[in-house]
Amino acid sequence: MLPLLILRFLTSAIGQSTETSSYPPKEFMTSMADRMELLLLDRELISNLVLYAEKLQEKVDVLQRCAKAMRIPLETSKGKEEYLSNPLHSFQLIRHMHEDWRHLEKFMRQPVGQALAEHSERLLTLYRNTRHVPVSWELMPFLPEEFNQICRSSHQNKPSRLHCRYNTTTTPFLRLAPLRMEELSLDPYIVVYHNVLSDAEIAEVERVTEPLLKRSVVFDGKENKMSTSKKRTALGAWLPDYNMEVSGWPVIQRIFRRIHDMTGLIINDHQTMQLIKYGYGGHYDIHFDYFNASIPSIHAMGDRIATVLFYSCPAGYTS
Repeated sequence: MLPLLILRFLTSAIGQSTETSSYPPKEFMTSMADRMELLLLDRELISNLVLYAEKLQEKVDVLQRCAKAMRIPLETSKGKEEYLSNPLHSFQLIRHMHEDWRHLEKFMRQPVGQALAEHSERLLTLYRNTRHVPVSWELMPFLPEEFNQICRSSHQNKPSRLHCRYNTTTTPFLRLAPLRMEELSLDPYIVVYHNVLSDAEIAEVERVTEPLLKRSVVFDGKENKMSTSKKRTALGAWLPDYNMEVSGWPVIQRIFRRIHDMTGLIINDHQTMQLIKYGYGGHYDIHFDYFNASIPSIHAMGDRIATVLFYSCPAGYTS
């Protein structure tokens, strides 16, 4: 499958170099499919580099074996005139100078991996000839200074009576399996639970959710509807989803039970959670999680009163 996809990318790039109007420009910043082509191209270049290194190593191995074989008689002859007086040994030294070194010099001058280097150059040329969608300043999201300070880790919590402890009181189940809880703030109340999800659970959620991912939307208060926005550049899916694999339901139910254990809130059967995958440069502007708006779902289910985030780093997912 990998060579086939690489071929499709190269064919597309060749076509663009001759008829740029017949192919749309690549959106490497926003399109997952276009970024996948870059990933495949990068893999091809890395494979080519590995082959080039192997060719160099093969030449180094040959030269080391030759040097070792030629060094043996030289070391044996040290301080021994009878060794040099032997015509067979003298002939070997003369042969080295007359024949062996001439062939070795020719071998050392031979280029290594020339075809591989040219192949890498062709791949990079095809990428440079691929039309890219220009990213103008109008399309780039505006990030307030508060957001930049958080990203630079310049936000400092004020000293207070914060503790780290094992939570055994929120639900009766935590008496048997307490959770590691770290308090970050008392007002507003913010805590971090460590090692809540296992690696196997994270992998299972990502596996069943990957086919459901699509461009995330935000609520537009003026239009009173959900729509895409440059304020949020990510892919997302709501869970549980009746289109996902049946095998994924148990892990989703376990996560909801864990949310109940952490918060003590009642999680009903209609509760959903959102999985978000941030790509290159993906972000979400500063926002409130509650709506505080007159929309039918708020009247039916109520507004949001708490936020629970799971970070499945380093994959770039949040739930």
